[in-house]
Amino acid sequence: MDEQEWGVAARHASQFNEASKQYIADHRDELLLNQPLPYRITPSLLIKNGYLQPGFAEKNSLGQQYVTGVVKSRQKNAPALQALTCSVQGETLSEKGMRRISAQINGMGGFVDEKNIANGAYGGWTSQPRDFGLDCRHGHIAIALSSEILGSVLQESDRLYRFQVKHRPELNRMHTAIDMGVTISIIQAGLMPPGISRPQAPCEAARFSSIKYRFRVIGVLRMDY
Repeated sequence: MDEQEWGVAARHASQFNEASKQYIADHRDELLLNQPLPYRITPSLLIKNGYLQPGFAEKNSLGQQYVTGVVKSRQKNAPALQALTCSVQGETLSEKGMRRISAQINGMGGFVDEKNIANGAYGGWTSQPRDFGLDCRHGHIAIALSSEILGSVLQESDRLYRFQVKHRPELNRMHTAIDMGVTISIIQAGLMPPGISRPQAPCEAARFSSIKYRFRVIGVLRMDY
């Protein structure tokens, strides 16, 4: 393989890893409470659930396939997850190829050394693949997904978006009531008390000018006026 092919392999690995990261964030509670761990995430699972496009190649040019192993974090505070992505099967990469690819991966890219231990591209981390339920061998790619990284993705996925996000309806869905904490003039806001129609003239509006509502939003707030 040459530099261009290594770059393609790095992008392919990054795409799979990013999809795995988002899947873990979206299914955090299910993975922590209901799924036996270690839990394995494969390309077919991500394609089936819409995290990867149907045409995504499940193997790279060396015939290696990516898999992510998810386990509970060893941190003593709140329950959290951590994961390791690595390539399995296929041909073995050269030392130079492993280092080139791992250095170009988005995130904490690495490779599996001669002792079958996953190492960061610049020595920033090490992991034992067996701890994640994975059988990763020398000459393959590895990517660490720490509890801190997964936690930041979870925070982002919990945001309420102002605009529609394709294939992500949950980003526009409220899951709790919101107290606006302010008093709003019903004339200015266009909100009328139940059973009272919107005033049609200045003199009629004057009757309501001092009426104010304190309200809570439950679900969707629509302003049709």
